[in-house]
This record gives sequence, C-alpha cells and structure tokens, in this order.
Amino acid sequence: MLDRLAGDDDELEVQRRHAAYFTGFAETAEPDLTRDPAVIERVGRDHDNIRAALAWTIQHDEARLGMRLGYAVWRFWHQRGHLREGRQWFERLLALPSAHDRTPERAKGLIGAAGIAYWQNDYPAAEGWYLEAEAIYRELGDEVGLADALYNTGSMAALRGDMETVWRKLGEGGDIGRRMGDEEIEARFLQAEGYMAFMIDDLDRARPVLEHALEMAERSGERMPIAVGNHTVGQVARLQGRWPDAASHYRNAIRAGHELGDAASLTEPLQGLAAVLIATGDAERGVRLLGANAAIRDRLGGGPPPEWLRLGDPLTDARQLIDDDAHAREWQRGSEMTVDEAVADALDESPSVEAAG
Repeated sequence: MLDRLAGDDDELEVQRRHAAYFTGFAETAEPDLTRDPAVIERVGRDHDNIRAALAWTIQHDEARLGMRLGYAVWRFWHQRGHLREGRQWFERLLALPSAHDRTPERAKGLIGAAGIAYWQNDYPAAEGWYLEAEAIYRELGDEVGLADALYNTGSMAALRGDMETVWRKLGEGGDIGRRMGDEEIEARFLQAEGYMAFMIDDLDRARPVLEHALEMAERSGERMPIAVGNHTVGQVARLQGRWPDAASHYRNAIRAGHELGDAASLTEPLQGLAAVLIATGDAERGVRLLGANAAIRDRLGGGPPPEWLRLGDPLTDARQLIDDDAHAREWQRGSEMTVDEAVADALDESPSVEAAG
C-alpha cells in the first residue's frame, strides 16, 4: 500500500497519507464489525497496514489520529484474539504527549483501551478508563458517547456489587436513548436492566425485560444484538429450569455469533449450553463443550467475567454423572476442537435436552 501512495511525495507525506487512509478505512468498517463477517475479514486482510499506521502515529505523536484508528479496530482485536497486542497499542497511544487533551479522540481511545482490559478481566484498569471517558463526554456534551460510557461504567459497578450506582447509570443512559428517540440505545439499556435483574436473582423481573429487548434486536436484524439477546434470555430460562427453552436460546446465540465470524461472542452461550446439557444428563457433551470454550478463551487471551454467567460448577456436577476417565477424555476432545467443530457439536440437537423439563 505504501508503494502505491508514493508517487512524487516525500516519505513523510506518504506515511501520513497512509495513516490517514487506513484510519478512514477502519472508521468506515467499524460499525459493521458487529454486523458483517465480510467486513471482519476485510479488516483482517489489512491488519498489517493498520499496524503500520498506528506505529506512524506513535512515532510522530499523532495521538488523535492513532486513537481514532485504535478505537475503530478494537472490536476486531477482541474478535480475533489480539487482546494483548491491542492493549499495548492503546497504552502507547494514551501515553503520548498529544494524547492528554480532553478531546473526543481521547475519549474514544479510553473506551477502546477499557474494552480490551475488560475482556482481559483487568477490571480496575477498565473501570478507570471508562470513568475518565464518561467525564470527558459529559464535559463535551456528547450524549451518544455518554450513553456508551454509562453502559460501561454501570457494568463495572455491577462487578463490584454497587447496585445503587448501576441503577443510576442505567437509568440515565436509558433516558438519553428515549430523549433522542434512538431505539438502538434504548434496547441496549433495556437489555442491561434485565440482565442486572438476573444478576440479583429477580428472574420474574428479568424475563419480560430481556424478552422485549430480544424482540427489538430481532427487528433490527443485526447478528450481534440477536446473539446477545438470545444468550441473556437463555440465562434466565436456565436458572428457572426451563431446559429446552434455555438450550434453544443458547443455540440461537451460538449460531448468530458464528455466522458473524466472532469467536469471542461464543464463549458465553457455549458455557450456558454446556451447563444445560450437564443438568439434563448429557454430561459428556457438556464437558466437551466446556473444554472447547476453554481453548477458545485461551486463543483469545481473555473472556467474559465469570460473575456474569452464574453457572455454578458444572464440571463438578458432571463428575456425579461420568467417571474421571470420561471426564478427562471429553475435556481433551473439546480442547482440541476447532471453532467450527465446537459449534457443530453445540448445534447438534440433544434428545436429552428436548425430553427434559
């Protein structure tokens, strides 16, 4: 790419144009990283160009451009298991002298860095970056950015058990969505409200809220909200002992995430489905899927907070149903599966689930 840009310009100008071009490319692609698998593949093909552009912004203290680029591709880093690399880019960008102004670009850099840290389960770093982004968006009067930050700072408060802060932030974010008439923001906060009710075991409150949020996601037709919506409804169904319903929603979530080409999105519903399989007697396949999930998580370099899942200890539960040799064998089989093989195994309907409940 650099060769094609060269022409008669000097080297510095060529590199500047290269960095600007790939920042624009990444920002155009960013909204579709949770919608279109072809876009994820396209970003992957130009990952080396993106790396070169980021390196140039750091070398020349072009923090605003670099943070725009980093934010635009952080979800790709998450999806494709580049968490460690992404964290390093953000830490270098945020440390640049030109990065310290409280600008929209800094807020984006903070959100991207925090998203990476969250998936690495480094919650103190994630919360600190999210809180600073929230403060910047308030100063700027950017309601869309503020809503995103409130969702994230509310989630971090939930991990600390500070539910008073959770409800306050979710309420403010939902109000922003309603005031703006933005159904996407509304649906996101509705889903968060339902999941927080799930977390405090208020399942009667959680169920209709999450089902409504799923209906909104299905109207949008976008794979990522559909995947998340199915997973959250499946979570409630599992805790209520509605095994076939839970299995169906988990499988829908796995299918949507796999169609998107986002391996990271599979880690939550794979574990939920495994827990359902074990609870309904299919312990061998449940252990196998947990082994596959552990391998996916290891390749990604992180995963969702265990606190969000409320799984109990399905591996120990499985030991009540199968002997140690079978347990070890199925875990090993799962850990050696490709993502495609794990998904095929998960989507293979289990008679024991359909007959239960």
